[in-house]
Amino acid sequence: MKPDPKILRQQIMDLPCAPPAALNERQADYYRLGHRHARHAAAEHVAAEFQRHGENGEIRALKQELASYKAVLRSDSKPRKEGPTREK
Repeated sequence: MKPDPKILRQQIMDLPCAPPAALNERQADYYRLGHRHARHAAAEHVAAEFQRHGENGEIRALKQELASYKAVLRSDSKPRKEGPTREK
């Protein structure tokens, strides 16, 4: 069973925020703001991954990986310029 992106996003957004008791009120506000930004960034990341992979995500990811390997192989197979050779 594949995870539902909407449920996963909601679970991320519902993560509780509990600033440490040692923080003063201003620090706690910054802590909550950072927590909010982190939750939103995580939810966006999850949504992007689901969109990128879709139903055939594994196949698409493997094809992309294969294409990058082929690009590396092509760049490695180009003749390299040798430095000047000394004549004896």
